[in-house]
Formats: sequence, structure tokens, C-alpha cells
Amino acid sequence: MTDRIKYRNLIVGCILACACGAPTLGLAQSQDVTAPVTSSSPLPLSSSQPSTLAPTRIALVRRVYLGLLAGKADRTLFDVRMNELLDPVSLTSLEKSLAPYGVPSTISSNFEEIMPTGRVVDYAFAFAGKRSLTIRFSFDSDGKIGGLLFPENFH
Repeated sequence: MTDRIKYRNLIVGCILACACGAPTLGLAQSQDVTAPVTSSSPLPLSSSQPSTLAPTRIALVRRVYLGLLAGKADRTLFDVRMNELLDPVSLTSLEKSLAPYGVPSTISSNFEEIMPTGRVVDYAFAFAGKRSLTIRFSFDSDGKIGGLLFPENFH
């Protein structure tokens, strides 16, 4: 992993932790690497469909992913700080990193934490060939994306 990508991941992780008011936050991991999620008050997903799996929320997450896969970002979906972080260099890096995965076949939510400043949700993306990727999304109280955290081994 290049120093630039490590630095980007560090910055995005710090922003996510600050936005959520958590001193530490576990990294989202691909399904190949299992790590516990550190959380002060996680809300388990209920047996009924959580809001994070609502068709409109899944469509939003898919839209963000496909935009990043194309090296673009719909600026209206992100908060001010994320728009600053998603500069042309970062978008190109994300595009190259996501290219081997391609278009996801399914998206599901396997962790959700609601906090006073917003919510943190881990979305699991499944791809052809049994590949998977979990990306942690941080949404502020206005529903804007304030952070994206990729697995530690993502490059």
C-alpha cells in the first residue's frame, strides 16, 4: 500500500471517528479478515428490515460505490469535509482500487450504530467469484456522507 493511500485511509478514519464522537472505531474488514467492531453502544440489526436496508438507502450506497468505481463523486451526497478529501488524486486511487471488484451483485448491511451526531453503517458488497468488500459509511444528522472507511488491506 502506498504512503498516499495509507495517509488517505488515516485521514478518512480520523474524520469518521471524530464525526461519530468515538475515540476509537474498528476498521471495516473484508469477509476474508474477521475483526470485532469496537463500539460503545451498538444497536444490533433487528429481525425486521432496518432503515439501512431500505431500497432507497441501498440505492444511495450503490450510487456512491458506482461513482467511486468510475472515479467520480456526486458532491451533493457528501459533507463539506468529504468533498475536500475526495480530490482528483483520491478519486483516481479509489477507481483503481475498486476496479478489480467491479459492479456488486448484492449489497447488505451487517452493522449499524446510531449516535447523536448521525449513524455508522457497515455495508457488505458481494461480487462475482465470491469476492466481498465491507465499507463503513458514516452519515451525519442531515444524511450526508461524512466518512468512508475501507478495510485495512484494501489497496
